[in-house]
Amino acid sequence: ATMTRIDPDLRADWRKTALFLPPFPLPQINREELLDTRDWPLREIEKSLGDMERINRFFGGTAHVEREFWRQVEARKLREIRVLDVGTGSAFLPRLLVQEARKRGLAMRVCALDINEKHLKIARQKIRDFPEISPLRASAFEIPLENASVDFVVSTLFLHHFRAPQIEELLREFGRVAGCGFVLGDLVRDAVPLWFFRLSRPVFATSHLTRFDGVASIFRAYTPRELREIVEPLGARVEAHFPYRVNIIRENREAKS
Repeated sequence: ATMTRIDPDLRADWRKTALFLPPFPLPQINREELLDTRDWPLREIEKSLGDMERINRFFGGTAHVEREFWRQVEARKLREIRVLDVGTGSAFLPRLLVQEARKRGLAMRVCALDINEKHLKIARQKIRDFPEISPLRASAFEIPLENASVDFVVSTLFLHHFRAPQIEELLREFGRVAGCGFVLGDLVRDAVPLWFFRLSRPVFATSHLTRFDGVASIFRAYTPRELREIVEPLGARVEAHFPYRVNIIRENREAKS
């Protein structure tokens, strides 16, 4: 088996950003995450995606998205729901949504989109008992679906990978395919989660990729104020949640068809 190693320059950068007292307020630094930049062994990718599931489960990263999603479903009294999850990774959020839909006696179909084939290979293993979920390899900028072909677009820890012009483009594309709206969850850039991640990484970051990417993600993320400046002109709103999470939400008053 090939041992995964982090390049010395990347390891030095990680130490510089993670081991010393960060400035306050935390500056935004757009350094690409390792998981997105290289063809890593499948086993290491699986470990990293598993870390993200564990972090989301423990810190409620998906919970805020789920609550808003179900609030909108209940408000519209939907009994059949079509969902697109963007940047699905291991399809963690689709599995949670389908499990809840089953409990509520609702019919749900989820399209789990990711551009990375190795991510989808892992997702396919995870969704063997979820016939409601269909994996789709495609770019989030060019979603191969018709207008208003799903009710909702959802995502977690996806938008911080992109800069403002790209986020605007993504939101327009999500708005095109979503008849009811979208709920996009992400983290907030702040020194507190950076230091907490540093202290907790022995528990939550089993992968070398996660140890680097966790720091990179926090630096790449946005503050709620920055996000509002980007998304409000596009008809979306921003809700901040504890601890250091944010939802970007758009609700169409009348579902598009």
